[in-house]
Amino acid sequence: PPLIFKVIPRSFYPDKPINSTAYYSLRYEKESFDQGFMIPTTIFGDLFLNYGFYISLIIFSLFGFLVNRLDQIYINSNFDYLHIFIIFYLNFYGLLRNNLPEGLFPLVQGFILYFLLNAVFNSIVNYKLKNENI
Repeated sequence: PPLIFKVIPRSFYPDKPINSTAYYSLRYEKESFDQGFMIPTTIFGDLFLNYGFYISLIIFSLFGFLVNRLDQIYINSNFDYLHIFIIFYLNFYGLLRNNLPEGLFPLVQGFILYFLLNAVFNSIVNYKLKNENI
């Protein structure tokens, strides 16, 4: 739920679910949380808190496979998928450093923006090509 509600400001939805960093800080570091300081649980801690050890292990393995595929895209200079590599590359530090919703949101946002801009660009190019052939 925190990933879905990320775009909604807390002023509009005061009962918005908290993320795992806030949950962990409220539960174990109440004093620090009251002072406004929270240590992010990272994607690994977030998966462990939400899904347990075995599911986290499976997701880590899939994540390793994904990173390997991204490395292969870069190493082999496969330009058909270079946009995927660039979007992941620009958001990779935040993905590993933050909790799951905070790390995934810029990645999802980057892909949505890419596909929207790609659709607009392709429609403009196709429109110009169609009008030049007339």
